[in-house]
Amino acid sequence: MIQYQIVETMHLGKKTYVGRIKLKCCYDQNQLLERMVERNRSLSPETLVAALIVLKSTVTDLCREGNAVRLDGFVRFSPTMKGSFESHQDQFDIKRHTIELTAGVPKSTQLKINNRQATRKVESSNHAPQIFTVEDQETGTYNQVVTARGIVTLKGTRLRFDPTNLKESLVFQSSIDPCLQVAIQKPIIVSSKEVCFLMPEVPFAEGIFALTSTLGTTKPRTGVSQPTTMA
Repeated sequence: MIQYQIVETMHLGKKTYVGRIKLKCCYDQNQLLERMVERNRSLSPETLVAALIVLKSTVTDLCREGNAVRLDGFVRFSPTMKGSFESHQDQFDIKRHTIELTAGVPKSTQLKINNRQATRKVESSNHAPQIFTVEDQETGTYNQVVTARGIVTLKGTRLRFDPTNLKESLVFQSSIDPCLQVAIQKPIIVSSKEVCFLMPEVPFAEGIFALTSTLGTTKPRTGVSQPTTMA
């Protein structure tokens, strides 16, 4: 049975609701091979590993040679080119263009997935930014101290935010009085897993970082760090 969630998102400035599959697990190669052996005991794990290695290398080499590879009724691999050209006289430039391997699933397999598929709706998780570590470059410490006018890096998940969005922010607030806070207005690096910035001076000795982001929705969500002291 496939479990799914309905999540709120924004598309072209309008609120929309889309379905998201809630995966039970992501099988790695070893787990996949174990499952295959369970289905056919006459095949040894060693044989399957060898066959899989040969399959991957052969498909890769064939596509590097400019071919497509079709596994009937399952998947088709083919090389594709990314990047734009200025004219018919332009040529491939490794700095502007890339060759990528893509895979497509045929309709017959898609129909098997959808045929009488049982589904169950589950409650959506209220995902919020998570700050795992606070790294102070000046002292080389983690989750302990931060240095004014020094480089500080937050690491975690769902940390991307837009400083120009009034609903989103990163602040360092006092552990004793949350009303005392200083905004981090111009971060150096902002990604989903990392935020790097120059630590401002603050009028208190200990605080926590609070990162607020809408995460592509209309509802702001906030994640906080462990308390750290000013060096």
